[in-house]
Amino acid sequence: MKIYRVLNTDMMGFTMAENFFNDKDVALKIFDEQVEKYKKSKYLGSDEDAKEHNLSTKAVSINDNKPNRIRSAMFCMWYQSSHEYDEWDMTVEHLELEEVSVIL
Repeated sequence: MKIYRVLNTDMMGFTMAENFFNDKDVALKIFDEQVEKYKKSKYLGSDEDAKEHNLSTKAVSINDNKPNRIRSAMFCMWYQSSHEYDEWDMTVEHLELEEVSVIL
């Protein structure tokens, strides 16, 4: 039996959210909805921001050719690193859709 996992991780690889689906089409729809949510975020960095912080060449990178993944995406996001001094920095968040084999 195969199920599909949509996994959202931070820059260090720690899980931020994880959802499982029985239907590949539903998992793809959820993945695409989350990608659109990231693209509309006011915290999404620009391509220039990503290059300046040596994170990537683009603020949004979507890859369909990664081994063991159906689809993966990377987003360069601004976050407030210090509330006291109102300092901001960039981080990377990853979104992955993968097929998981389950043995019953």
